[in-house]
Amino acid sequence: LVAAGVSITALAQDGRRIAWLQPRPRRHAVIKNLVSGRKVALPTKRFESDLGSTDVLPSIALAGNRVVYVLYERQGNTEEHFFVVTSGLRDRRERLLASAISSDCPCPEALPSWQFAADGANIVYPFGRRLYRLSGRRPVRIPGSPGDIAVSGNRYASADLLSRSGCICNL
Repeated sequence: LVAAGVSITALAQDGRRIAWLQPRPRRHAVIKNLVSGRKVALPTKRFESDLGSTDVLPSIALAGNRVVYVLYERQGNTEEHFFVVTSGLRDRRERLLASAISSDCPCPEALPSWQFAADGANIVYPFGRRLYRLSGRRPVRIPGSPGDIAVSGNRYASADLLSRSGCICNL
């Protein structure tokens, strides 16, 4: 059993490691080794948007030594900005993988969810209508639909409901 003693917005596990997100004002991810008890706060250098008021969505993926999560900010009541970022134990800077702006506001009070799937060294995530796999520090576009996703080792599956029976692609 692990007690963090802080407010946590999302949690992920990969083998002997767990990772969690803390909201503002600290806004960072923590990776903890469950065997040694060692924990490392990420990032050492944060991604900064033009507005500088980013917070974390309650979604995180952990694969080996690397985490991926989404930052967001609202600009008044008309626009939301989303930034997919990554950070890791070996490279502790927050690196931007993708960004998007949503202008179909008024923005709802509830935060949107973001889906990730991770296993071993692989993290798969949707962005727009496409799927990406994190390869080292860079995203690589992969075939599939951004519906439900799962990862096992080097294989992934994506499923998107196209009709009542649905369609599943195992790639």
